[in-house]
Amino acid sequence: MSLKLVRRPGSTFWHLAGTVRGVRLRESTRTGDKRLADQIRQKVERELWDRYIHGERATVRFWEAAESYLTTQQRAPSTCATVAKLLRHFGPETRLVDINQLAVDHAYTALLSPAAAGSTKLRVVLTPLKAIMEHAAVRGWCNRPAFETPKVAKGKTTFLRPAEARALLEAADEHIRPLLVFLLGTGCRMSEALDLKWDRVDLHGARAVVWQKQQNERHVDLPPVVVAALTALPNREGHVFRPPKRRGQLVANERWWDSGRAGGGQIKRRWSEACLKAGLPASGANGRPRAPPRSRASGCQRSRLTTSDTLTPPGITAYIETCSACVMKVGGPRSRWSSDTPI
Repeated sequence: MSLKLVRRPGSTFWHLAGTVRGVRLRESTRTGDKRLADQIRQKVERELWDRYIHGERATVRFWEAAESYLTTQQRAPSTCATVAKLLRHFGPETRLVDINQLAVDHAYTALLSPAAAGSTKLRVVLTPLKAIMEHAAVRGWCNRPAFETPKVAKGKTTFLRPAEARALLEAADEHIRPLLVFLLGTGCRMSEALDLKWDRVDLHGARAVVWQKQQNERHVDLPPVVVAALTALPNREGHVFRPPKRRGQLVANERWWDSGRAGGGQIKRRWSEACLKAGLPASGANGRPRAPPRSRASGCQRSRLTTSDTLTPPGITAYIETCSACVMKVGGPRSRWSSDTPI
């Protein structure tokens, strides 16, 4: 039995009704034009026959997989925006089985500039596309994706030396100095530090628990200099690090602006000013510091601090070993420094 166009009482739209190979269908065409409704009928009937002959895997559209990917769990706004670009490119008719390496190459050409770097291709096209197709493959809608990965140029890792770290802290504004001490002393990401709450900090045990972007719990040790910086903070509830009180505000905000871990920039201006005051070279419109490349043989290990894209401090072990004389006076004002107690 084929599909037929029928009218329902009280509706101006044509409706599809009928059964194709055991699949009963009753739905609206969303149009009152009979010619357009008949084209929709033919298309839907053809899809049902294709699904019966070739199987469901051969007929699932990309937009169906993308819709399922976005609705099964909450996605970040940036992820939704990236998926929207892919949907506009592939359109409503592209099937999952039609997306091969050639289709991915066409997506690079359509969505990116010819000079786009490999990292841009990964971020804008390949990574979200593979995530959607992996989601579909788990549900049996297509095979697991296998695409060529663009080559990403590896940049040089730069480090802050202990003397540069101390100069940076001395030049920083008082309200962000404890935050910088925490970042330098623990190697945490900026988002991990800004999301940290007091109920996850044990000053007596010198431990803190931060949540990574992947929602993994991570325990970090707090060296004495970090414990001293946190002890000097006035608040003991809510978020540990808070922005300064603005003009006209009776009290400061409870936390720094939350970007949903999709971006940063909360202390970009103060960070740049501190770097410039400390004599660290800077480049770019926003004054981001660019330190000279350091050799890994210098004893510094890579850290997870992402305050700047181009400036990375040493790990806490190397920092303690090479800079044991630079500490903040325990219990004293945050702007006063001494070197009489080891870190």
